[in-house]
Amino acid sequence: MKITMKQAGANLSIKEAFKDFVVAQTAKGVSDKTVETYHAHFRSIGKHLDTSLTFDVLKQTDLDRMVVSVRQSRLAHNSISSYLRVFRTFLNWCAGQGYTALNVPNYKQVETVKETYTDEELLWLLKKPAASCNFCEYRN
Repeated sequence: MKITMKQAGANLSIKEAFKDFVVAQTAKGVSDKTVETYHAHFRSIGKHLDTSLTFDVLKQTDLDRMVVSVRQSRLAHNSISSYLRVFRTFLNWCAGQGYTALNVPNYKQVETVKETYTDEELLWLLKKPAASCNFCEYRN
């Protein structure tokens, strides 16, 4: 007969584990702004995943459904990528604590190409103002 130990923290909810994660990150010395970002992203993820679930009932399909739900919410690709990066960091910490071995799949970020000025527009913008112009025209 083989004796197995119950996984540490398996009956801990995602929300409770996140509180411990924030404490651990704060103790590690992450900035207050980073902690704010963690909270904001976790709230956003909470709209797509029931954070009251415990790790013993959380399945990979729950995380996959969360990713699909986030992608269907019409958020910008960079926002989705950022949310999932933070959640992946949290899950990696949970794995280190022995709570879960689950992970969020990588999200391939689509590069957004921003429209740039044409050469003519740059020349116009960089043109030295006339000496006879008033202050407001010079400033603008």
